[in-house]
Amino acid sequence: MPSWVDYDDDIFDIPDSNLSRDTYEHYGWLQQAAECIRLADIVSVSTPALERSFRARFGDNLNIRVIPNGFDDFFTRPFFQNDNPRDPARPEIAYRGSNTHPGDLGIVGDRFAAMSDKHPDWHWTFFGYTPPGAKKIPEQRRMSAPWSANMYVYLANLRACAPDVMFFPLQDHPFNHCKANMCLMEAAWAGAPLICPDWEEWRIPGAINYKSEAECANVIDLVMSGEFDLRARAKESWDWVVSNRTLTKTNELRKKLIQDLVALK
Repeated sequence: MPSWVDYDDDIFDIPDSNLSRDTYEHYGWLQQAAECIRLADIVSVSTPALERSFRARFGDNLNIRVIPNGFDDFFTRPFFQNDNPRDPARPEIAYRGSNTHPGDLGIVGDRFAAMSDKHPDWHWTFFGYTPPGAKKIPEQRRMSAPWSANMYVYLANLRACAPDVMFFPLQDHPFNHCKANMCLMEAAWAGAPLICPDWEEWRIPGAINYKSEAECANVIDLVMSGEFDLRARAKESWDWVVSNRTLTKTNELRKKLIQDLVALK
């Protein structure tokens, strides 16, 4: 029977700073995943960088194709396009991520409190993991919110937060270069542009890209200083999502893959 396996992360190149590395190595999951890939008739991945990484690891004969992550068309309905009210006197900056990201948030390091003191009107929300440096932000300017595994609960909470901008710091590592840009799509849906690396996967209309790890905090500071038209950038990103990354569009690639899989019988 023909088989298809799908991967969304380069689990074979997880950095030491990512807490999930020990789990994968301890339980032998990496060896099992590699065997699944070798035995599969078709492998799909979410980014071109991940495709290149797998080809380098498993050989050019690997039958692999890229199927980008897609945003559920349900959430593009007009009902969801009614903007939540935003308070211009209390702009909101948000982050989302699990506790596997201390190394990524470490590129902002101890500058959280300094930026908060410089821009006291801004409020910070951390969905999921709040790094130690961010806990130095005064409590009246900071909130730690649960990052629910239930997609609908998370998106409802994100929408209620109504961020003016979101940020997604990533260490410059091959594992992170292979990551998909779901965070950008979530931010755009919530009406916010995303501060993210200037890498292949994140060069999306409306994104606010930083050039290096050292520049990440500087770009956040510029955003909070009012150097960018955040609403216009959010619209650019959302228009790109609707035109390029709905499930209806990405599922056409899955449909073609399934047809090819059936033809192998």
